Amino acid sequence: MIPSAHFREQQARARAISRRIVEGVDRYRTPDDSFAIVLDIARLTGMLAIHFAQIDRSLVPRLVQGDDDVRRLALRFRDEFGEFGRLVKLFNTRWGTSAAISGDPVAFRVDVHQLIDAVEERFVREDRDLFRVNDRLASLADIEFSMPPAKPPVAIPNAA
Repeated sequence: MIPSAHFREQQARARAISRRIVEGVDRYRTPDDSFAIVLDIARLTGMLAIHFAQIDRSLVPRLVQGDDDVRRLALRFRDEFGEFGRLVKLFNTRWGTSAAISGDPVAFRVDVHQLIDAVEERFVREDRDLFRVNDRLASLADIEFSMPPAKPPVAIPNAA
């Protein structure tokens, strides 16, 4: 089981890169300004690809094996966000070069804000739904593994 803390660390790093991208977009004046933005986009989309793959291919399938409520929650999350990694990849394909950004900086600004807002929405849902359940299940597993083994029943001599 991957601890939720691992996923939260990934989120924090992605949020920091997202802030740098937004700052770069807000300062954008000339095509020369796009190089640092492109590097941060590559960092962000690479990090998100790993994060989403770990969530979608490890955590969600494990939660689907849970009780009915946990299963429904995991399936609903998968249905709503299952194609998210593909959307990030498409964003990177469209905006992954300085030429693309400098060719249409206005459209890039709109798209980057939409992407970052959507990523933040997914992160909020991961925290609220998946990680809360994952943490609860992990603490239950810790309790189960920390309990002393049950003692065998004591044989009561036949009182005949």
